[in-house]
Amino acid sequence: MPNPTSTVITQPAAEPVTLAEARTQTRVDQTTEDSYLTALITVARQLTENATSRSLISQTRSLVLDGFPPCIHLPHGPVQSVTSIIYIDSAGASQTLPGALYQTDLTSVIPRIVVAPGQSWPTVQTQRLNPVTVRYVAGFGSAGADVPSPLRQAMLLLISHLYDQRAQTSVVELYDTPFGYDALIASYKLDWF
Repeated sequence: MPNPTSTVITQPAAEPVTLAEARTQTRVDQTTEDSYLTALITVARQLTENATSRSLISQTRSLVLDGFPPCIHLPHGPVQSVTSIIYIDSAGASQTLPGALYQTDLTSVIPRIVVAPGQSWPTVQTQRLNPVTVRYVAGFGSAGADVPSPLRQAMLLLISHLYDQRAQTSVVELYDTPFGYDALIASYKLDWF
C-alpha cells in the first residue's frame, strides 16, 4: 500500500524547539537572527515530520479518499482524535458519518478506522473524485516537551546545519543531513506496508 498523504488544515500553535534552544544550538547571542532562526525551526519541524511520516506537535489534518476502503489508515500520527468523516452520498449531498458507524484504533503505530460491527460503510457518489474526507488531530501533544527528545535533538541538529549552510556552493552539501540526524529519527520513522 502506498503511503497515504494528508494535508495540514490547522498549523501547530507551538513548535517542538524554542527560539532560545535554537540560539544555543547555533551559538547565536544577538537577536538580529531571530526571524531567520524562527523560520528554520518551522522548516526543521516540517522536514522531520516528512522524514518520519509523523506529526510532532498537535495539528488538524485532512485525508481525502476515493471511497471507503475496508480499513482507513491515518498518516502522520500519532492521532489524538478523529474530528469528522464527511462523505458525498449517492445523491451528491454532503453528509457527516455518525461516530456510532465506525471504530477508531488510535493506539496502533499506524492509526486506523474501520466500520463498526454490524454496520457498513455508506455508498458514495460514483465517478466523483475524493468523496470521503477524514479530519483528525495528530501530534505527540501541544507543547514542545510532549515531543520525544530524540526528535527534538534531531531538529536542533538540522537547524544548526541549515543555519551554517545557508549559502550552498555544492549540491552534495545541500542535500546532506547533519551527522546523527538519521540515527535520531530512525526509530520514529513509519514504514508503510
